[in-house]
Amino acid sequence: MEEIILKIFRFDPEKDEAPYFKEYTVPIRRGVTVLDSLNYIKDNLDRTLTFRQSCRSAICGSCAVKINGKSMLACKTQLFEIRTGEIISIEPLGHFRIIKDLVVDQNLFFKKIKDMEPWIVLDHSKQLPINEFLMPPQNVKELKEARNCIFCGSCYSECNAIDGDTTFAGPHSLVKTMRFLKDPRDCDTGRTGQAIERGLFKCIVCHECEPTCPKNINIGQNVIDLRYKAVTNHCAPLPPHKKIMQNIRDTGCSISVKEASTVYKYPEYIKTFKDEPQAEVVLFLGCILNRRQHDVAKSVINILQHNEIAVHLPKNQVCCGSPAIRTGQKDEILPVIKKNFDIFESYIEKGINNILTSCSGCCLTLRNDYPELSRDIDTSFKSKVYDVAEFLTKKIDLKEFTEKINTKVMYHYPCHTRKMGLSEDLYLELMQKIPGIEINRVPSDRLCCGGGGGVRTRYPELNNTLSRRRLQAVKENKVDSLVTNCPYCYMSFDSAIELLSLEEKAGFDLENFYTILARGYGLK
Repeated sequence: MEEIILKIFRFDPEKDEAPYFKEYTVPIRRGVTVLDSLNYIKDNLDRTLTFRQSCRSAICGSCAVKINGKSMLACKTQLFEIRTGEIISIEPLGHFRIIKDLVVDQNLFFKKIKDMEPWIVLDHSKQLPINEFLMPPQNVKELKEARNCIFCGSCYSECNAIDGDTTFAGPHSLVKTMRFLKDPRDCDTGRTGQAIERGLFKCIVCHECEPTCPKNINIGQNVIDLRYKAVTNHCAPLPPHKKIMQNIRDTGCSISVKEASTVYKYPEYIKTFKDEPQAEVVLFLGCILNRRQHDVAKSVINILQHNEIAVHLPKNQVCCGSPAIRTGQKDEILPVIKKNFDIFESYIEKGINNILTSCSGCCLTLRNDYPELSRDIDTSFKSKVYDVAEFLTKKIDLKEFTEKINTKVMYHYPCHTRKMGLSEDLYLELMQKIPGIEINRVPSDRLCCGGGGGVRTRYPELNNTLSRRRLQAVKENKVDSLVTNCPYCYMSFDSAIELLSLEEKAGFDLENFYTILARGYGLK
């Protein structure tokens, strides 16, 4: 029978001075789970190995551990499905105090749920049903997802916000709060205010907790829905988020103008090459490229022109709405983004249905949110939305990069890009086409910049704390540049770098993914 090595975290605080890893060789065949192998070790190789288990059916959640660095249920995870080499690592969940080996102390985890008062509060001033409450099917459907949580702790283990602030309630607590807010029997009007006190707006909405959830709960959307409830209950928006919304109303963008917007530096139709275009697209810049990162916008346009892609640049495009949607201000943003819907529809009528954007936040919003928001606005959304790199890779004949760039880079994979389902390899492979570039791939790609979901504007100290994790990885790996395609991540890292000492700053640059590509083409 085939065998594999399990490298297991061991620590007994009564005996060991420090944690260590111990390797065990176990048989492997199809159908064997990680929990089966832990039991094999316990029964045949090492009686001292300590771990939790109960149902073995992905119902109780007690066997959650980190497998190859990712939190998941040991009973649900088959060795054959996760094997990438000869060794599989198993560690306790993150953000928990270790009791022994793979067993962690869950007291704080459950206390954070209890603090949210996870029980139905009835209004006894009204006549209650004699027998049972009757609930419409739609309410049952809305409740079902949040009710499915089995408190395994996987989301808590992966939470970026807790990395920077251990007082944050955690994704599990916010989902549980939303479960009761969606219950028509519940009359507790203080839930949203309570959630805000315990850090509702500290969630980065990075969605990194979602892939680890064994019940496939859309945790990020539950958090956004909870924020929307907070706004409709007049507990929010928080002042900085309200200010951003006002700025969008007044100027069409979420950030202030420092110089003339990019859209006014170019004609509406851009075609500087002689041949017939490979494609004709609408370019949606987003607020940051339009108002701050003009060099990146120029690089994007030049790359598209170099690859013979004709560009339409609408002058009256406004904020995609992401900063408002992620902070619960969906109703407030709808009248503003109606302008974007009208713009896209006007190009559809001209036969141009491809929208390109280089901003990962804008792309996620246009792609995932706009189809649903179109129903709220009573319009349609027929456009096809592409990330610029995605379009270059999949939809055209990409021209070769000719300029050699001798540099070693680390790529930061944005959370919103991951949420869209675009692979990190798409961006790495594009950069690897440039002669001379060496890419250093960090073992852990879960190092969110910490700025999303309104955190950068309300909790800048948390944003900077989380950004520094990535900067530390850059320093440790001795690369020349940190590269990202997300303009918001870029701003977060740039702010964190400003706070570093001169010694800490030395040794690396921060660069946008598209300026690297433009350099590879020899474009200014």
